[in-house]
Amino acid sequence: ITLSVFNYVRRGLFEADKLTVATLLTLKILVNDGKVDADEVEFLVNGGSSIDPGNMGPLQEWMPESIWAKVKALETLPRFKGFGDSMQSDSDEWRDWFDTEQAEEAQIPGEISTILSAIDRLMLLRAMRPDRLMNSLASFVTNTMGKDYISQKPFSMSSAFEETNKRTPMFFVLF
Repeated sequence: ITLSVFNYVRRGLFEADKLTVATLLTLKILVNDGKVDADEVEFLVNGGSSIDPGNMGPLQEWMPESIWAKVKALETLPRFKGFGDSMQSDSDEWRDWFDTEQAEEAQIPGEISTILSAIDRLMLLRAMRPDRLMNSLASFVTNTMGKDYISQKPFSMSSAFEETNKRTPMFFVLF
């Protein structure tokens, strides 16, 4: 049922919005099933930034202050307690990860990598490498819901016509 409804909805979406809707649907299902906390979804969707992030230590050599504020905001979530201090002690490894072209596929430095879930990795990317978040979201939705939510067949007029009858009209909005 979920896939059928999603397929009806996606027909009316611009290509750029399909990943957003698929991601929000996936997150809502995971929250309802109790697999993801609503605070984690809130951070992932809206981001976060600490008002007073404090001293960056050795990270100030390479990390922008705006990213440090987001890292410190992550510390409000249980699995990220003490994350900023951990980053400061492994500064060189984090710099290498930060500079990696495909950070979403790279090994996360430190012991924190052993406790992070898929949603935690998304939040980390949201805070530190938002440029890589779209690729990671597509993988997340594919792994959670299936490839049909990301890779859809192109619109087919004949298949859409088969779903109509004299009581079910079809509307086209052309831009």
